[in-house]
Amino acid sequence: MLGIVMTTTAMCLCTFWSVVLALDLLKYGNRAAHRELLVWCVTSTVLYAGHFVFFNRYTSYLPFFDSVYSICNLAVYPLYLYYLLVLTKGRACLSFKLYCFGVPLLVGMVMVLLYCNMSHSDILSFIDIYLYQNSYEGLAGKALILAVVHSVAKVLFAVSVFLTLIWGTVIIKRYDETIASFYSDVEDRSLRTLKTILVLLFFTSLVSLVVNFLGKYYFARSSLLLLVPFTFFAILLFCICRVGSELKYSYVDMQKDMSADAESQGSNSEMSGTDRAVNDDRLRSALRHLMREEKIFLKPDLRITDLTSQLGTNRRYLSELFNRDLGLSFSDYVNQRRIEYAKKLMEDNPDMSLYEVMTRSGYLSKSSFYRNMKRFGSST
Repeated sequence: MLGIVMTTTAMCLCTFWSVVLALDLLKYGNRAAHRELLVWCVTSTVLYAGHFVFFNRYTSYLPFFDSVYSICNLAVYPLYLYYLLVLTKGRACLSFKLYCFGVPLLVGMVMVLLYCNMSHSDILSFIDIYLYQNSYEGLAGKALILAVVHSVAKVLFAVSVFLTLIWGTVIIKRYDETIASFYSDVEDRSLRTLKTILVLLFFTSLVSLVVNFLGKYYFARSSLLLLVPFTFFAILLFCICRVGSELKYSYVDMQKDMSADAESQGSNSEMSGTDRAVNDDRLRSALRHLMREEKIFLKPDLRITDLTSQLGTNRRYLSELFNRDLGLSFSDYVNQRRIEYAKKLMEDNPDMSLYEVMTRSGYLSKSSFYRNMKRFGSST
């Protein structure tokens, strides 16, 4: 009974979030790569349907579900990485798509062909000897080949886990750096919460690798053995789907904002070292005037293009100047100045409400104000 409950819970969670994401797609379209997240969620649902059949020993359905499970198992981590790529880059390259969809389907097709060409007695022997005992003893012919294909699939799965963790961390970091170089307010635009998901994904991946190494058969011996991996997976599934469903902003939206502001940018042609130094001095002087005299940092949702239009330069050049001279992103620089201003307001006006301090300092969001006060309040 415990095994049925545990194997059903993860499948039901995936089904629930699949419905939620499908309804969101129908209402709002593909915002924040929800379509790709839905594909991942449906794949996970089928994956856990395979777990349900295996761990509850519905052996008559295993030839079909074993093949489908293997496809989904090989696809689930690459599909999550595919979701992250669409979310942060707008698309994935063709070679990755071929890996993401082609490799799992190829392995699954090989398994289907082997199952279709095996006798009923050979299938039962394979299920009993390899799937539930993880042994090659007594296997021969197509049954032995099928066992080897399963072993190869385990290696491919381990590779996909490491690829997703490493590449996923890199692309989220680069995306957040780009966001911070363009917007002053990154609260609802950065993927900070997905970094937490990746940490959780790391620990869950360790569980996945252990389960993959030991084999499903090891956990089929007792319902209690299923408790740890399925608890980890259920928590991860809920967090991924919850966080992903709440995201409203992605690379596509950022590109729209950048394109809309592109016409206001100045240009900097190739300059000699002397000309560049003179230009840098001019920009620093003009930037100090904008910040100290005009206090442009108090403008809510300030963007770097609001500065470039007045400074006669372009976004990339000004962003490099921030990083090179101050060691800060545009967002960090602006928010540091805002917090300095907010602290001065509170010192000069002790009776002023915190809400008024927040709005007069350029913030529209309490969470953004509190987060930046915590970051820069003690250092300014």
